[in-house]
Amino acid sequence: MKKFFITVGVIALTAHLGIVAQTFELQVEQVIDPNTIFTKSSGQSPDSAAVKILLRGFPAPERPVDIVFVLDRSASVNLATVKKIGKEFLHHLHEDDQVAVIGFAETAEMLLPLSPDRAQAYQIIDGAQPGKKTALGEALALAIDELTAHGRPEALKAIVLPTDGNSLVGRSPLPEAQRAGENQIPIYAVGLSGAMNRVALSQIAQRSRGAFFGSYNAQVYEGILKKLGRQAVARFVRLRVTLPEQVLFEGAFEPAQVRRGAKGATVLEWNFPVVVTGETRTVSFQIGARSGGTFELGQASVIEYRDPKNKLQKRNIPTATLTVNKLNKPPIAAFRFSPETPKMGDQVCFNASESRDPDGKIVRYEWDFDGDGTFDETTTELRICRVFELAGNFNVTLRVTDDDGATADFTKTVTVNGAGAMRAVIPSARFTFSPAVPNAGEPVTFDASASQSGNGEITQYEWDWNGDGIFDETVRTPTVQHTFSDSGPRAVKLRVTNSQGRTAEFSAIVTVMGRVPLGFDINTLATTSLTGEIAFPNWLQYYTRDGRVTDEELKDAATRFGIGVYVPGTRYLLTQQDLEMLNHLNYSYKSFARYRDLSAAHAEGYRPLGSFVSGLGQVYLNEKILNAPLALATPPILLYDSAQRLVGVRYVAFKLDEGRLFGFSVESWPKAGEAFVLTIWLVPNPNGPFAASNPNVR
Repeated sequence: MKKFFITVGVIALTAHLGIVAQTFELQVEQVIDPNTIFTKSSGQSPDSAAVKILLRGFPAPERPVDIVFVLDRSASVNLATVKKIGKEFLHHLHEDDQVAVIGFAETAEMLLPLSPDRAQAYQIIDGAQPGKKTALGEALALAIDELTAHGRPEALKAIVLPTDGNSLVGRSPLPEAQRAGENQIPIYAVGLSGAMNRVALSQIAQRSRGAFFGSYNAQVYEGILKKLGRQAVARFVRLRVTLPEQVLFEGAFEPAQVRRGAKGATVLEWNFPVVVTGETRTVSFQIGARSGGTFELGQASVIEYRDPKNKLQKRNIPTATLTVNKLNKPPIAAFRFSPETPKMGDQVCFNASESRDPDGKIVRYEWDFDGDGTFDETTTELRICRVFELAGNFNVTLRVTDDDGATADFTKTVTVNGAGAMRAVIPSARFTFSPAVPNAGEPVTFDASASQSGNGEITQYEWDWNGDGIFDETVRTPTVQHTFSDSGPRAVKLRVTNSQGRTAEFSAIVTVMGRVPLGFDINTLATTSLTGEIAFPNWLQYYTRDGRVTDEELKDAATRFGIGVYVPGTRYLLTQQDLEMLNHLNYSYKSFARYRDLSAAHAEGYRPLGSFVSGLGQVYLNEKILNAPLALATPPILLYDSAQRLVGVRYVAFKLDEGRLFGFSVESWPKAGEAFVLTIWLVPNPNGPFAASNPNVR
């Protein structure tokens, strides 16, 4: 964790006209938790981290504040606006301040006596229910009694009153406002609705020596806080965070503006009207990484704001180090050579371009040309040539080394004929394929153009794709494509026939990569008969009752987590894992909207699997994604209802160590055969967003 101070000097006149220099400081901290993670492709946990940037206004206030928030619940005001004002004030208070909450409609009641517990105040304000009539005078009387009886002698006292100014029952508010002024308790009245009683609100503010504001905006609460000794450290704050290309943005707990920057970077931006002395403003977001290494976050990130003299300030935020580990996958060696039937004295050129490293790059190529176990040439180039002076069979071995030091070998036999050797009259079969190490579900191109016809022309090419001795496909051209549905080594055989009826065969092993175990029946993924069920936590109903988690709901959850407030209707306090779940749900609902058009899913390789299943829908599978590492952004299964409406997605894992999504480790997911399957519903589901089926799907 690193921090810095942005210092601005201002001059203030005291009551005795003495000149006192006061220093305002904006402290910025950046924290990463945890600061060591694994790459997304590693299948290890943790593979994401939470980044927090904290903006703190200094110095601490000279005097604490005892403030009463009077909550107007009457039918004539917008209760949502009243709540918003109250919760906004809580963000700007210092830990030494106390707050009380009084609610009023037909009567006035003390909801929270003066307390430093801002979390409880947030909970009470957030849970307020609307009433009917307006007992404004009773509410002011109760607030004044609380401050005079229990307010601290050293504290500044105030009442914040967002209301329309009407008072229909109980005592008159004007005498109470007069009493507040006599006890040095200013009332800050904020007018609500176009039908507010401006005269009454102005008189209340005047008699209490407070202030009346005809509408609510950022300048209103800044003005009130200033009267309470809280000076603005920074206005019009713009925080811009730039994440390098290797770092993946997975969502913000306080919604951010997101755009693509230079060289593949992700740029996040937040804007705040003001930060005052004694306040802590926090933004947090979640990240992952696509490659290993050490990254200094914050090097290209800046904060801009206007200081108390309205001068534009611009600073880099402090850096924090993120270490990303990866489990290295070994490279794959392969080569071809030309000519394929060389003679003594011919120059034979070897091409290793089919070699590759799944999670990095190859940095060294070593060649053993005579099979004696000693590498004769070492190079960083893909191609190398050699002259064979003798006839015979030579086992040529290529060893490749990747950027993490892992190696792989590949051997082929080169047959060198004697000088003047006669061309055989029978054909010869040869083929190459690309990519050299394909993924399951990925088309593979086979090229038999290097085959020789002998005396005649090649009339057909027969292919055995599974090594069972039966040729599955016959074509008349040398190139053909084939897709392997699952992973593992595949023995592919080619038989060529020339115009004289002579044949020749050639075999090679194609190693198909993927997570799907050999023999796994992917049709299992279309069934609703899953073993086990993820329990639906009751608190989650509050955020998913409309079938999605919005940016505002995510922000609400982050605030409740930060100040320790229960989820409404429960006695449950959110955890970091809960925020991870909500963040992933928010990302899912927004990101997968592109698949609402079924043609978009078709274009990305999704195909129907099985028939429509009641309570589940029509399953569409992308086999290429199924064989790729588990990732939040790429579900292998999409679920559509009978009206072709996207209703859910499914993630599939085959090993317990593949990580976790939505806060759940793979081992807790329901099972379909040997697969672990996590279903996420993008529409309301009475059984919860992680249920195996949805009775609402038709």
